Amino acid sequence: VNALYFGVHNGKVIDFVGGLQDLKARRLCLIGDPETRYREDPVRMLRAVRFAAKLNMDIDEPSSDAIHHYAGLLQNIPPARLFEEVLKLLFNGQGLLTYELLEKFGLFAQLFPQTANLTKIVGSREACFVEQVVINTDNRINNGQRVTPAFIYAALLWYPIEEATAQYQTESGLSPADAFSMACSSVLSSQLKRIMIPKRFSIPMREIWHFQHRLSKRYGRRAYQMLAHPRFRAAYDFLLLRGQIEGGDLFELAQWWTDFQEANNEQRKTMLDDLRQSSPSKGRYRRKRKKL
Repeated sequence: VNALYFGVHNGKVIDFVGGLQDLKARRLCLIGDPETRYREDPVRMLRAVRFAAKLNMDIDEPSSDAIHHYAGLLQNIPPARLFEEVLKLLFNGQGLLTYELLEKFGLFAQLFPQTANLTKIVGSREACFVEQVVINTDNRINNGQRVTPAFIYAALLWYPIEEATAQYQTESGLSPADAFSMACSSVLSSQLKRIMIPKRFSIPMREIWHFQHRLSKRYGRRAYQMLAHPRFRAAYDFLLLRGQIEGGDLFELAQWWTDFQEANNEQRKTMLDDLRQSSPSKGRYRRKRKKL
């Protein structure tokens, strides 16, 4: 359907490959043998999925069957090239359908293997989180709002980081903070072997991740300092999304920050006072005088 020509001299569409017939049937077909075409350039599998989602068309059976068989060839594609291809997939306003097709054809596991291991169970928090991320991204794009690759990449790697953090704490006995920092580096390093993420995005990703722990420490001046931080809004949106999926204390924390942003100065002071009074008091050890 994208191999049609327009004859300027007579105003007619020139079709050498049956594209008009496919267009009427809303069908996508590769030109030539699918196996040969995918071996020549495995990225064609991603483009087939992107066109199918964006144009609401079906991939014909020979082309779709071959994707299942040759999805692993994407591992041969340079990571730098895949970064741009993934942006086209997830930032086309049809991210949810694209994601579903990537999962269906086994392509998502080739792009995000660490995440795919956790999203296999339908209805799990990991699967719901990824779905909600792409839904929110679609909504922002379709409403003309700004989106950044840093946010969606940070979201796609969040639960692998949580899993790696728990593993480092159990196996190495590291503190929660050290285990989390180590997990961020490890998960990101593994992902870069599949998709090269430029530093202008990977640095904000790290900031969003680390902010998730800082947002729970909101006593006194810290709340105002975090509110003024240039990365606060992205970190807050990230926390809000996590709260919607996980609920509980995380949802309450996100709601607190929502209220804090909307409050005036006097209301903010009251919120912080109430928070301090409701928090468990920190006992202090008193030094006993040594009796002589």
